[in-house]
Amino acid sequence: MFRDARVALAEAYYRQGSFQEAIQCNTSVLHEAPPTVPVLRGLGKALARLERYEEAYNHLRAAYDQESPNHPFTTGYLALCGAKGKPTEPGAKIQNVTWALSLLAPFDLGGDR
Repeated sequence: MFRDARVALAEAYYRQGSFQEAIQCNTSVLHEAPPTVPVLRGLGKALARLERYEEAYNHLRAAYDQESPNHPFTTGYLALCGAKGKPTEPGAKIQNVTWALSLLAPFDLGGDR
């Protein structure tokens, strides 16, 4: 019960633009119980908004791997982090952006026509 309240509080912080507070709430939940998709997604989104793309990628990837079907927000933020993150190898930026675009391809983007 308290976990759900803290997850809701983290989402409220996120929606207010208080990304650091959202990170703290979600992190405290992760330290006390097994990770869930909403917590991983929430933490990843907040980290991405602070341009901490590599950290965000790890949490979003874990959420993405647990979801079926994949949530558009998880996929979108994961693609963003893949494209904006620092490549681990020279020349990997193009591969990262291509991978990010391939994640988004299955989604119907209304203005895409």
